[in-house]
Amino acid sequence: MDEVQDQEDEVINPDIEVFISYFENLNIDSEFDIYQEYTSENYGNIDEEIVAQPNLTTNFNTTIIGHKRELSTQTRKLIVQQLSCLAKELDRRLPWGTIKTIALQHNTSRWTVARLWESAKTTMQNGIVVDVNSRKKGRVGRKPRVFDMTLLNVVPIEKKTTIRAMERGIGHSQVYRIMKSGNIRAHTNSIKPKLSHDHKIRRLNFILSQIIPPTIDNPPKLSLMYNVVHIDEKWFYMSRETQRYYLFPWEEEEPYMCVNNKNFIGKVMFIAAIARPQISTNGEVLWDEKIGIFPFTETYYAVRRSENRLVGTPQLRVIPKVTRDVIRDKLINEVLLVIRLKWPANGVKDIWIQQDNAKPHILTNDQAFNEEANKDRFNIRLVCQPAFSPDMNILDLGLFSALQSIQFKSFPKDLKDLIKAVNDAYDTFEPKLLNYTWIQYQLCIEVLKAKGSNNYKNLHIRKQRLDRLDMLPRQLEFPPELIDVALQFLSHGIINLNDLPQED
Repeated sequence: MDEVQDQEDEVINPDIEVFISYFENLNIDSEFDIYQEYTSENYGNIDEEIVAQPNLTTNFNTTIIGHKRELSTQTRKLIVQQLSCLAKELDRRLPWGTIKTIALQHNTSRWTVARLWESAKTTMQNGIVVDVNSRKKGRVGRKPRVFDMTLLNVVPIEKKTTIRAMERGIGHSQVYRIMKSGNIRAHTNSIKPKLSHDHKIRRLNFILSQIIPPTIDNPPKLSLMYNVVHIDEKWFYMSRETQRYYLFPWEEEEPYMCVNNKNFIGKVMFIAAIARPQISTNGEVLWDEKIGIFPFTETYYAVRRSENRLVGTPQLRVIPKVTRDVIRDKLINEVLLVIRLKWPANGVKDIWIQQDNAKPHILTNDQAFNEEANKDRFNIRLVCQPAFSPDMNILDLGLFSALQSIQFKSFPKDLKDLIKAVNDAYDTFEPKLLNYTWIQYQLCIEVLKAKGSNNYKNLHIRKQRLDRLDMLPRQLEFPPELIDVALQFLSHGIINLNDLPQED
């Protein structure tokens, strides 16, 4: 064995031993840092450094086990740079044993180093930048299968609800790959109210009534609606039927939730009132326009003694039935009172309260409400939005869902905790986000395009980005041609599709 080792040592050029000893003893963290230290300028000083340190030794050949199948791009660069420094300038020939030594140093095959050097020499001779990236990228792996999309086109729409229902001879796994490639998109459909022709007419009239007529210099615009208050009711539940958690499998147990009946989870009905926030040009919130959110609850006194309370202890419970009298009392004693207290002193006193057409709601000519609404120099009037039009109410358009998602994170235990969680969610909701909902409400231009129907997609104008650029509009403009077509539809009951303004 000693004779074999001596023969291998004789093969290695003495210059290469100096090269290896220099790199082994630089004490640099990475291979790239080694190259930064060792360049062609200081190559001539290697012998002097080795002579100054005669005790430096290398165990280079004793630590190599196996070969690396794939070299990183950084390692490839280092190999080419090392070989370039050792090659002769005229014919780029390497000293005897260089390729073998470099291959052992990087734990790879000498054929890999030789192939990499031949490619680099050819590139350098042509005066091109050396590219050491792997050529396997994009040429390896399973080749995509060719499939016929017409097989999926014949699937009826009612069958396109699951991946397995769409396979039609090509396999559900292939359908999944098609979806991941972007040729099929997933869509979640929601049921919308069914509208009659009369409902569509009322929706068009309601939008046209809020449009400011055009002038010589300005096109028609939607009203700013700073004096409009939207009110609506909603049930808030203690928890969802199913709740998602993200747990550690090795130390956390699954939460346990239980109720007597999933159909009777604890809930409280709230009525909320909201107006449009007033925000200055520099982004400062002058008034958040949060009128309030009020629960339909009542206080009663315990008649009997129990383990948890004494006789006569005040208790809180949900009002069993919300009638018109209950809503009238809530509006007069709470909503109107808070509006008068919170409304800005320099604000317009003519206020419109918009509600939907639910049966328990009071009529617009309710005498008791109108008497209370005209106090303290206020002129507050009720107006009803079109029937089956939740997209025309700020609360249904986005606020209620946002509040409920915040409230579900609190996990209330009783009615008091639920009421507190809803109030906290209402108070902490960002006014600027609420302003985005009002701008989204102004995009009801799509209702005009849809001839009063609710079969349209909500437009997205990237409101947050426009807000960061100080380009967010306070009111949106309407094309005059679109208004003319809507008026024609209202007057004749028919509409010509060719007369609709075409999008660019």
